[in-house]
Formats: sequence, structure tokens, C-alpha cells
Amino acid sequence: MANGFAGWRKVHIEHGIRLVPPAPAEGVIQIRHHLRLRPVREIVEQIVETKLGGEAMALVAPPRKLTTVEGEYGARFDVAGPGIVRSIGLVYGDDAMTIIDGRAFGDSYTTLVDSLTIGLDLGLGTDRWRRFWYEPPAGWEGLERVRADVWLAPGFPKPDAMITVFHARPESKTALVQHYKLFEELTSEYGVRRSEPRPVQTRSGLEGHVVEFAGESRCATQALLGDGVYLYPLRLESTAALHADIFMRVIESVEALPLPKQQLGGVTHWSE
Repeated sequence: MANGFAGWRKVHIEHGIRLVPPAPAEGVIQIRHHLRLRPVREIVEQIVETKLGGEAMALVAPPRKLTTVEGEYGARFDVAGPGIVRSIGLVYGDDAMTIIDGRAFGDSYTTLVDSLTIGLDLGLGTDRWRRFWYEPPAGWEGLERVRADVWLAPGFPKPDAMITVFHARPESKTALVQHYKLFEELTSEYGVRRSEPRPVQTRSGLEGHVVEFAGESRCATQALLGDGVYLYPLRLESTAALHADIFMRVIESVEALPLPKQQLGGVTHWSE
């Protein structure tokens, strides 16, 4: 029995479960898996706009970023209205997310939702390619590609500039040669002229190097960071070296992926 859930009933619902407290407590905690990935901002707006019992809801405090014991990204926030507190936990996987939604009339379920969110078990493992945290270039349009995020400069294709943030991959594994050839290798238009690698360091302490390539009509700058566990590749492609400062700000914002903190405890089976 998970701590704090003695006497609770577990009811299976679509994509998850509902936890119902023993009487006379009023409320419910729902855990829903395999949901479409959405930004935290969008989820907050939707939940604030959803009235419970006809009452308007308000955000108690800005969402806070967290990582689970497995090392996955997540977030927590609470919204409240007259006589009700709704505690929300989010956990992001690679292609789907889990939402933990605690609705309490009277006492809040903040502590229980914290425990469920941090202890949630997605079982994806650490030996995989993963998205990582960085600050996107302001005003650039984002697109999703195969194991990468692509950012197009304002007014693209004039200027013809893009930044690609490839997914991190474990250092202990050799990158798939076919994937590299198809999606990551620079094409011949960048020529063979390249600079010597120069060191670079992010604000969070990640270290790596940057190499510049110059072709007849296009330039490219490649950055590779590492923390001893994962490699973090990024690239700027442009017709001229006009966006180097923007690219450097993206590089400097990169943060290492979180790693598992501990063995999962007694709350795991409540999410099944």
C-alpha cells in the first residue's frame, strides 16, 4: 500500500486510473497516460478555463519544473477556486505524457500529487535518444524532424538560416550510421574547409567544442557537448555567418539531461 493511500479505491478509466478517497473525504485523483504531448502553458490555460461546480479557477503559483526519480522531465502547479483545489502533475515521455489530476473539496491533495508525480514510472530507460532542455532562438519558427528540432529564422527562406537541435544520444553507444547519413551528415555544398575545433561551455557547466564549415554559398557551425553520459549535438546552417551570436546563446542554454535519482518506491503500482 502506497504511503498516504490507505483505504483509497482504485478504479480503471480510459488511459489510466481514478483514485477515490475513503468517506467522508470528497475528491478524486486521476492518472491518465499516453496523452498527446502539449506545452505546460497550454495545459495551464485549459485547466484555468475549466470551471468546476460553476466556479472560476485561478493559478495559485507559476508552474515549477521537476524531474522524476527515473530522470524524466515534469512539472507541478495548483489552481484553486472557492472551496476546491486542483493539484496537477505532468510527466513528459518521448512521444506521450502523463497527467496526474488531484481534485479536492476542502483539503488539498498537493502532497499526494507531488509524491505520485515524482515517483511515476514510465519505464523508458536511460539508454535512449532524448530531447533535452535549451532555450529556443526567440522569434524563430520551430518544426519537428526525425530525432531533432529545427528552428527557422524569421522571414525564412530570406534569410536562409536554420538551427537544428538533435536529440541527445548516449555516449556509450555508437550513433546509427544510417540515421547519421540520412539526417545529420553535412552535404557537399558546405565544402571541405573547416576550422579547428574551439572549446565552448554552457551556463550549466557542459563542455564541448564548435567547428565551422565554409562552402561556396553556405556556412555551417556544428557544436557537440557532452557530460560523460550523453552527447548533445547542435548545428547552425546559413548563407552567411550572420546568426552566430544567436546560435551561441542557444548552445550556452543547454542543460544536461537529468539522471535517475533512486530506485522507485511504493507509489509506482498506483499508476498502472
